[in-house]
Amino acid sequence: AKCPRNTALHDTRHALGNEGNAVFPGAAGTETGRIVYLVMGDEQSDFRRQPVDPFEKSTPPAGWTYGDLLQLVLFTVPTLALIFLLFVGALQGLDMLLGWTIDTEHPRVQASLAIVVQFVAWIFIIGFIHNVVTVKYRLPFARSIGWSEYAGSRGGYLAGGFGLALGVAVLSTFLPKVEEQVPLDRLLSDPVGMLLIGLFGVLVAPAAEELLFRGFMYPVVERSSGASVAVLATSLVFSLLHGVQYGWRWQNLILLLVVGIVFGMIRARTGSIIPPTLVHSSYNASLFLMIFAAGAGPSGS
Repeated sequence: AKCPRNTALHDTRHALGNEGNAVFPGAAGTETGRIVYLVMGDEQSDFRRQPVDPFEKSTPPAGWTYGDLLQLVLFTVPTLALIFLLFVGALQGLDMLLGWTIDTEHPRVQASLAIVVQFVAWIFIIGFIHNVVTVKYRLPFARSIGWSEYAGSRGGYLAGGFGLALGVAVLSTFLPKVEEQVPLDRLLSDPVGMLLIGLFGVLVAPAAEELLFRGFMYPVVERSSGASVAVLATSLVFSLLHGVQYGWRWQNLILLLVVGIVFGMIRARTGSIIPPTLVHSSYNASLFLMIFAAGAGPSGS
Protein backbone atom coordinates (compact mmCIF):
# COMPACT_ATOMS: atom_id res chain seq x y z
CA ALA A 1 0.00 0.00 0.00
CA LYS A 2 1.11 3.58 -0.69
CA CYS A 3 0.91 6.52 1.62
CA PRO A 4 0.62 10.06 0.14
CA ARG A 5 3.54 12.32 0.79
CA ASN A 6 2.94 14.98 3.44
CA THR A 7 4.91 18.01 4.49
CA ALA A 8 6.64 16.37 7.46
CA LEU A 9 7.81 13.44 5.40
CA HIS A 10 8.83 15.75 2.55
CA ASP A 11 10.93 17.92 4.89
CA THR A 12 12.49 14.87 6.56
CA ARG A 13 13.37 13.36 3.21
CA HIS A 14 15.21 16.48 2.15
CA ALA A 15 16.86 16.73 5.57
CA LEU A 16 18.25 13.18 5.26
CA GLY A 17 18.98 13.32 1.55
CA ASN A 18 17.79 10.99 -1.17
CA GLU A 19 19.35 7.96 0.53
CA GLY A 20 18.05 8.67 4.03
CA ASN A 21 15.34 6.79 5.92
CA ALA A 22 12.91 8.12 8.50
CA VAL A 23 10.74 6.00 10.79
CA PHE A 24 7.46 7.17 12.28
CA PRO A 25 5.30 4.94 14.54
CA GLY A 26 1.56 4.99 14.17
CA ALA A 27 -1.58 2.85 14.33
CA ALA A 28 -4.27 1.91 11.85
CA GLY A 29 -7.85 1.25 12.95
CA THR A 30 -8.21 -1.35 15.65
CA GLU A 31 -5.48 -3.68 14.39
CA THR A 32 -2.77 -4.61 16.82
CA GLY A 33 0.57 -3.59 15.50
CA ARG A 34 3.07 -0.85 14.81
CA ILE A 35 3.10 1.14 11.59
CA VAL A 36 6.28 2.48 10.12
CA TYR A 37 6.60 5.04 7.33
CA LEU A 38 9.77 4.66 5.33
CA VAL A 39 11.09 7.44 3.15
CA MET A 40 13.24 5.98 0.41
CA GLY A 41 14.66 8.42 -2.14
CA ASP A 42 12.13 10.26 -4.22
CA GLU A 43 9.67 7.36 -4.15
CA GLN A 44 6.52 7.55 -2.09
CA SER A 45 6.93 6.00 1.38
CA ASP A 46 5.98 2.36 1.95
CA PHE A 47 3.16 1.59 4.33
CA ARG A 48 4.04 -1.46 6.41
CA ARG A 49 2.84 -3.10 9.60
CA GLN A 50 5.14 -4.95 11.98
CA PRO A 51 3.00 -7.29 14.12
CA VAL A 52 3.82 -7.71 17.77
CA ASP A 53 2.91 -10.97 19.49
CA PRO A 54 2.35 -10.28 23.22
CA PHE A 55 2.69 -14.00 23.92
CA GLU A 56 5.95 -14.43 22.05
CA LYS A 57 8.45 -16.46 24.10
CA SER A 58 12.02 -15.38 24.66
CA THR A 59 14.71 -16.97 22.52
CA PRO A 60 15.91 -20.22 24.13
CA PRO A 61 19.61 -20.75 24.83
CA ALA A 62 21.88 -22.22 22.17
CA GLY A 63 21.65 -25.60 23.84
CA TRP A 64 21.25 -27.45 27.10
CA THR A 65 22.85 -26.04 30.22
CA TYR A 66 24.53 -27.00 33.51
CA GLY A 67 21.06 -27.20 34.99
CA ASP A 68 20.23 -30.00 32.56
CA LEU A 69 23.44 -31.81 33.53
CA LEU A 70 22.41 -31.58 37.19
CA GLN A 71 18.96 -32.92 36.37
CA LEU A 72 20.58 -35.84 34.57
CA VAL A 73 22.62 -36.69 37.67
CA LEU A 74 19.55 -36.45 39.91
CA PHE A 75 17.70 -38.72 37.48
CA THR A 76 20.48 -41.29 36.97
CA VAL A 77 21.45 -42.05 40.57
CA PRO A 78 18.02 -43.21 41.84
CA THR A 79 17.24 -44.86 38.49
CA LEU A 80 20.41 -46.96 38.63
CA ALA A 81 19.74 -47.94 42.24
CA LEU A 82 16.13 -48.88 41.46
CA ILE A 83 17.11 -51.01 38.46
CA PHE A 84 19.72 -52.85 40.54
CA LEU A 85 17.25 -53.55 43.36
CA LEU A 86 14.62 -54.78 40.90
CA PHE A 87 16.95 -57.31 39.29
CA VAL A 88 18.33 -58.52 42.61
CA GLY A 89 14.77 -58.89 43.87
CA ALA A 90 13.88 -60.82 40.71
CA LEU A 91 16.71 -63.28 41.32
CA GLN A 92 15.59 -63.81 44.92
CA GLY A 93 12.01 -64.21 43.73
CA LEU A 94 13.01 -66.98 41.34
CA ASP A 95 14.71 -68.75 44.23
CA MET A 96 11.67 -68.45 46.51
CA LEU A 97 8.93 -69.24 43.97
CA LEU A 98 10.57 -71.74 41.66
CA GLY A 99 13.34 -73.07 43.82
CA TRP A 100 16.02 -71.92 41.40
CA THR A 101 19.22 -71.59 43.38
CA ILE A 102 21.29 -68.80 41.88
CA ASP A 103 24.66 -68.09 43.41
CA THR A 104 24.84 -64.31 43.29
CA GLU A 105 28.45 -64.47 44.49
CA HIS A 106 29.62 -66.33 41.40
CA PRO A 107 31.65 -64.13 39.01
CA ARG A 108 29.57 -65.21 36.02
CA VAL A 109 26.33 -64.21 37.74
CA GLN A 110 27.78 -60.93 38.93
CA ALA A 111 29.11 -60.13 35.45
CA SER A 112 25.75 -60.93 33.87
CA LEU A 113 23.89 -58.85 36.46
CA ALA A 114 26.27 -55.91 36.01
CA ILE A 115 25.82 -55.95 32.22
CA VAL A 116 22.02 -56.19 32.36
CA VAL A 117 21.74 -53.40 34.94
CA GLN A 118 24.08 -51.13 32.97
CA PHE A 119 22.32 -51.84 29.68
CA VAL A 120 18.89 -50.98 31.07
CA ALA A 121 20.29 -47.91 32.84
CA TRP A 122 21.86 -46.66 29.60
CA ILE A 123 18.48 -46.93 27.89
CA PHE A 124 16.96 -44.59 30.48
CA ILE A 125 19.95 -42.22 30.43
CA ILE A 126 19.98 -41.91 26.64
CA GLY A 127 16.21 -41.50 26.68
CA PHE A 128 16.56 -38.64 29.16
CA ILE A 129 19.21 -36.97 27.00
CA HIS A 130 17.09 -37.41 23.88
CA ASN A 131 14.12 -35.80 25.63
CA VAL A 132 16.20 -32.80 26.73
CA VAL A 133 17.64 -32.22 23.26
CA THR A 134 14.58 -32.85 21.08
CA VAL A 135 11.63 -31.98 23.32
CA LYS A 136 12.90 -29.30 25.68
CA TYR A 137 15.14 -27.46 23.21
CA ARG A 138 13.65 -28.75 19.93
CA LEU A 139 17.02 -29.50 18.41
CA PRO A 140 17.94 -32.30 15.99
CA PHE A 141 19.34 -35.07 18.15
CA ALA A 142 22.14 -36.62 16.09
CA ARG A 143 23.64 -33.36 14.85
CA SER A 144 23.32 -31.62 18.23
CA ILE A 145 25.21 -34.26 20.18
CA GLY A 146 27.88 -34.54 17.49
CA TRP A 147 26.86 -37.76 15.76
CA SER A 148 27.82 -36.22 12.42
CA GLU A 149 30.27 -36.35 9.54
CA TYR A 150 33.94 -36.24 10.39
CA ALA A 151 37.35 -36.01 8.79
CA GLY A 152 39.61 -39.03 8.59
CA SER A 153 39.04 -42.72 7.91
CA ARG A 154 37.29 -45.25 10.09
CA GLY A 155 40.23 -47.62 9.82
CA GLY A 156 42.60 -44.92 10.98
CA TYR A 157 40.62 -44.29 14.16
CA LEU A 158 40.33 -48.01 14.87
CA ALA A 159 44.08 -48.33 14.47
CA GLY A 160 44.47 -45.33 16.75
CA GLY A 161 42.58 -47.16 19.49
CA PHE A 162 44.99 -50.07 19.27
CA GLY A 163 47.94 -47.68 19.45
CA LEU A 164 46.39 -45.94 22.46
CA ALA A 165 46.04 -49.27 24.26
CA LEU A 166 49.70 -50.05 23.64
CA GLY A 167 50.68 -46.61 24.88
CA VAL A 168 48.66 -47.00 28.07
CA ALA A 169 50.16 -50.44 28.65
CA VAL A 170 53.66 -48.96 28.38
CA LEU A 171 52.73 -46.00 30.60
CA SER A 172 51.37 -48.35 33.27
CA THR A 173 54.82 -49.93 33.67
CA PHE A 174 56.12 -46.62 35.06
CA LEU A 175 53.48 -46.53 37.80
CA PRO A 176 53.71 -48.41 41.12
CA LYS A 177 52.21 -51.86 40.74
CA VAL A 178 49.71 -53.15 43.31
CA GLU A 179 49.10 -56.87 43.56
CA GLU A 180 45.71 -56.50 45.27
CA GLN A 181 42.84 -57.33 42.95
CA VAL A 182 40.24 -54.77 41.95
CA PRO A 183 36.48 -55.53 41.60
CA LEU A 184 36.77 -55.86 37.82
CA ASP A 185 39.37 -58.63 38.24
CA ARG A 186 36.81 -60.86 39.93
CA LEU A 187 34.30 -60.40 37.09
CA LEU A 188 36.95 -61.25 34.51
CA SER A 189 38.09 -64.37 36.38
CA ASP A 190 35.31 -66.38 34.75
CA PRO A 191 35.72 -67.03 30.97
CA VAL A 192 32.04 -66.49 30.23
CA GLY A 193 32.01 -63.35 32.36
CA MET A 194 35.06 -62.03 30.52
CA LEU A 195 33.39 -62.71 27.16
CA LEU A 196 30.16 -60.95 28.17
CA ILE A 197 31.96 -57.94 29.61
CA GLY A 198 34.24 -57.81 26.59
CA LEU A 199 31.34 -57.73 24.15
CA PHE A 200 29.54 -55.10 26.18
CA GLY A 201 32.73 -53.04 26.52
CA VAL A 202 33.34 -53.07 22.78
CA LEU A 203 29.85 -52.88 21.26
CA VAL A 204 27.74 -50.89 23.76
CA ALA A 205 29.74 -48.98 26.37
CA PRO A 206 31.90 -46.85 24.00
CA ALA A 207 28.93 -45.41 22.09
CA ALA A 208 26.89 -44.82 25.25
CA GLU A 209 29.76 -43.23 27.19
CA GLU A 210 30.87 -40.98 24.32
CA LEU A 211 27.29 -39.81 23.87
CA LEU A 212 27.14 -38.89 27.54
CA PHE A 213 30.59 -37.37 28.11
CA ARG A 214 31.60 -35.96 24.73
CA GLY A 215 28.11 -35.57 23.25
CA PHE A 216 26.02 -34.18 26.10
CA MET A 217 28.43 -32.86 28.72
CA TYR A 218 31.22 -31.54 26.49
CA PRO A 219 29.17 -28.86 24.61
CA VAL A 220 27.97 -27.27 27.86
CA VAL A 221 31.49 -26.81 29.25
CA GLU A 222 32.88 -25.78 25.87
CA ARG A 223 30.33 -22.98 25.46
CA SER A 224 31.10 -21.56 28.91
CA SER A 225 34.83 -22.21 29.33
CA GLY A 226 36.35 -23.27 26.02
CA ALA A 227 37.49 -26.52 24.45
CA SER A 228 40.54 -27.08 26.68
CA VAL A 229 38.53 -26.91 29.90
CA ALA A 230 35.81 -29.07 28.33
CA VAL A 231 38.32 -31.77 27.40
CA LEU A 232 39.83 -31.80 30.89
CA ALA A 233 36.50 -31.64 32.76
CA THR A 234 34.84 -34.44 30.79
CA SER A 235 37.97 -36.59 31.12
CA LEU A 236 38.06 -36.10 34.88
CA VAL A 237 34.41 -37.13 35.27
CA PHE A 238 35.00 -40.03 32.87
CA SER A 239 37.86 -41.27 35.04
CA LEU A 240 36.04 -40.88 38.35
CA LEU A 241 32.92 -42.69 37.16
CA HIS A 242 35.09 -45.75 36.47
CA GLY A 243 36.63 -45.59 39.94
CA VAL A 244 34.42 -48.28 41.49
CA GLN A 245 35.49 -50.84 38.89
CA TYR A 246 39.15 -50.28 39.78
CA GLY A 247 38.79 -49.97 43.54
CA TRP A 248 39.59 -46.25 43.38
CA ARG A 249 43.25 -46.99 42.75
CA TRP A 250 44.97 -43.78 41.71
CA GLN A 251 47.14 -45.57 39.15
CA ASN A 252 44.09 -46.68 37.16
CA LEU A 253 42.38 -43.33 37.56
CA ILE A 254 45.40 -41.52 36.10
CA LEU A 255 45.50 -43.87 33.12
CA LEU A 256 41.76 -43.38 32.56
CA LEU A 257 42.25 -39.61 32.77
CA VAL A 258 44.88 -39.79 30.02
CA VAL A 259 42.61 -41.94 27.89
CA GLY A 260 39.70 -39.55 28.42
CA ILE A 261 41.85 -36.58 27.39
CA VAL A 262 42.72 -38.35 24.14
CA PHE A 263 39.03 -39.02 23.45
CA GLY A 264 38.20 -35.38 24.26
CA MET A 265 40.94 -34.01 21.99
CA ILE A 266 39.61 -36.10 19.12
CA ARG A 267 36.11 -34.77 19.81
CA ALA A 268 37.39 -31.18 19.86
CA ARG A 269 39.40 -31.62 16.67
CA THR A 270 36.77 -33.40 14.58
CA GLY A 271 33.60 -31.85 16.02
CA SER A 272 32.04 -35.31 16.07
CA ILE A 273 31.63 -38.08 18.65
CA ILE A 274 31.95 -40.84 16.05
CA PRO A 275 35.79 -40.76 15.89
CA PRO A 276 36.25 -40.97 19.69
CA THR A 277 33.65 -43.74 19.76
CA LEU A 278 35.66 -45.73 17.21
CA VAL A 279 38.90 -45.12 19.12
CA HIS A 280 37.18 -46.00 22.40
CA SER A 281 35.78 -49.26 21.03
CA SER A 282 39.11 -50.29 19.51
CA TYR A 283 40.92 -49.34 22.71
CA ASN A 284 38.65 -51.53 24.83
CA ALA A 285 38.92 -54.43 22.38
CA SER A 286 42.71 -54.19 22.42
CA LEU A 287 42.83 -54.17 26.23
CA PHE A 288 40.59 -57.23 26.50
CA LEU A 289 42.76 -59.08 23.99
CA MET A 290 45.87 -58.16 25.98
CA ILE A 291 44.26 -59.28 29.24
CA PHE A 292 43.11 -62.53 27.67
CA ALA A 293 46.52 -63.21 26.17
CA ALA A 294 48.34 -62.42 29.42
CA GLY A 295 45.89 -64.39 31.55
CA ALA A 296 45.70 -61.51 34.04
CA GLY A 297 43.06 -59.08 35.19
CA PRO A 298 43.21 -55.33 34.61
CA SER A 299 45.13 -54.81 37.84
CA GLY A 300 47.97 -56.97 36.55
CA SER A 301 47.95 -55.86 32.92
